[in-house]
Amino acid sequence: MKRLISIFVVLLLVMGLIGTASAGGDDIVKLSWLVPTFDVNLSMDLPVIAELGRRMNVEIEFRNVAGDDFQTKFNTMIASAKDMADLVSTDKDSLALYGRDLFVNFNDHEDQFTNYFAVLDRVNCRDRVEMDDGSVYGAARFTDEPGMWYGLFMRYDILKENGIAIPNTLDELTDTFAKLKELYPDSSPMTGRWGLDNNISFWLYWFRTGSGMYYKADEDRFVYGPTMDEFKQAIEYLHMMWEKGYLDHETLTQTDEEFYSKLYTGKAFGMSDYFGAETNCNVNSVANNPDYYMCAIPLPEINGVRGYTKIDSYVNTGEMLAISNTCENIDKACELVNYFYTEEGANLMCWGIEGETYEISEDGMKHRTSNIITGNNPDGQVTERETGCRIGNVAKYWIEAVDVENYSGAQREGKLLYNELGVGEPISPLLHFTEDQTIYRKDLSSELSTYRSETVAAFITGEKDLAEWDEFLATLQSIGYEELEALYTEVYGK
Repeated sequence: MKRLISIFVVLLLVMGLIGTASAGGDDIVKLSWLVPTFDVNLSMDLPVIAELGRRMNVEIEFRNVAGDDFQTKFNTMIASAKDMADLVSTDKDSLALYGRDLFVNFNDHEDQFTNYFAVLDRVNCRDRVEMDDGSVYGAARFTDEPGMWYGLFMRYDILKENGIAIPNTLDELTDTFAKLKELYPDSSPMTGRWGLDNNISFWLYWFRTGSGMYYKADEDRFVYGPTMDEFKQAIEYLHMMWEKGYLDHETLTQTDEEFYSKLYTGKAFGMSDYFGAETNCNVNSVANNPDYYMCAIPLPEINGVRGYTKIDSYVNTGEMLAISNTCENIDKACELVNYFYTEEGANLMCWGIEGETYEISEDGMKHRTSNIITGNNPDGQVTERETGCRIGNVAKYWIEAVDVENYSGAQREGKLLYNELGVGEPISPLLHFTEDQTIYRKDLSSELSTYRSETVAAFITGEKDLAEWDEFLATLQSIGYEELEALYTEVYGK
């Protein structure tokens, strides 16, 4: 952890992030912010958000929208062009479509975004937030130490109790599922959440493929995943798991609560999910079962090649913060956004308030206070997000050292395992689409994904016979996947 802290400090020094943002006067400025929310609704009542308001002399009216409903709300706001929020959380594709007409071009206020651009320039990532004409319409989330997203997790205690070795290959993994199903016939060896599209993003990584357009590194080209042999192999495998009862039949429809309940109570023993989900399992299950231990196992070797996992880049353009050009105080909005990339701002939004959410030890290291619930401190009173710390779309400079502080032993062990195995995904080349290309790409991708999702779900559950795979490919062709590949090839060629 000391190394991560020192990297962060050096990074800030090199970028010249001196001083802190000025509040710029005594008058409190009111700003509205449209933001997707998940487990915590944002408000000025959260201690860290209140402190942000005090330091910046702002009062923020958060327009919280549930994550699943956010795109619909965003589209409605854009279509009506009325009651635009001053700040809008969105993604780069949406800014490519609407930025020129509706949002502030940061290049026109470059002297007000010195910290933001310094962060991007330090790691040579400014081009990742630029549009095809060089415009910048939003602030991306930055991570100082990119980390792994997904893992394959199993109950180590159950495997040990039954003398089952940690599986290494796909065949060994299948044998593990078979043994668990035989030993616990009323359970499911694997479960999942968030519907097909989210689940399949985890599973397809085992087979080194994807559900949409992705960069196929071994061939140095962009391909449409569902047409790849690896994709078909993945769906055939998932269908087998479904048919034999190795995969929970409620995986494609169940809620978070149902998902975790099964894992907590022994109704399921494994998952392919985000790092951190295993911490939730361990923290919430050990009281009832002191031997409970969920941890990552190796991604399986398939045809002699191990699967890979998604890796954070320094810059996440799926979480952009834009400023509406109808904002009545653009200068204050710019000042607020830029503040998130100062040392003070990053520490506030990730670590929080000294003495309340963190303390500094004698060696100068930051640590969570005992009242904050972490993987290593399940007996705290409140989660860090319930104080306003490290909330997605709000904490724009993500300090990895805080993640490390939160890691349970299992999470640390799992990430070390994956680092040793070298299972990070290949880095995808950056593509710049024009506005017209973005519209075309999104419309075509949407039509393809709607058909793909419905049909793939039917293949997995057996409602559709896998003998109809060629018909599936033919329909994808008629919708236009080849045109989508051609577009990517053209843009990549440039």
